[in-house]
Amino acid sequence: CRSIIYDPEKFKGDPQKILDTMYACEMEGCKFGEDPSKCPMNRPGTMTLHTTSEAYSYLHPDFHNSLARGVEYIAEHYGEQGLREYLTKFTLAFHKPLLAKIKETGLSAIVEYLKWLYDTEKAPDALHIEESADALDVTIHYCPAVKHLVKTGRDVTPWYRYTTEVIMEVFAEKCGCTFSMDAYDDATGKALYRFIR
Repeated sequence: CRSIIYDPEKFKGDPQKILDTMYACEMEGCKFGEDPSKCPMNRPGTMTLHTTSEAYSYLHPDFHNSLARGVEYIAEHYGEQGLREYLTKFTLAFHKPLLAKIKETGLSAIVEYLKWLYDTEKAPDALHIEESADALDVTIHYCPAVKHLVKTGRDVTPWYRYTTEVIMEVFAEKCGCTFSMDAYDDATGKALYRFIR
């Protein structure tokens, strides 16, 4: 995530333009990485702090609550179709590099991503994958995000399942597979799903 802090007495520009630039960098990749002096964010008097997710790993689980509340809001105001549209657009933008890899290497890119994801969430025991000639079967024994929500006394919205279902549907489409969510438990995030070649 990125944020800006500015003094309106000193900064007379449009903060929205800065946010739009930051968003474009996030969604399309930074075009100024090799020469930061060309970045439109780089101005005299601007301080930039670069950190990594590892430095703030204690904060990460609470982002799951933001996601849960966000999908709940979208679903309650725009219905299931609105939520599916949002999550599809999000996946196409946020996972752009991964989707290119999925298109190129197929299910192996999804396997690699899932292993990375559950390792990052410090829950490798939650993931079990079986691959055959015809399908990729994924068992999620528990969802680390749902586990955190329950542990911290937060409600688990029944709409949370779509954060897996819709994203995986987009992944499947990109590698020419069909996707089926065969089981999902709202209380634990336990899931069974498959990609069929």
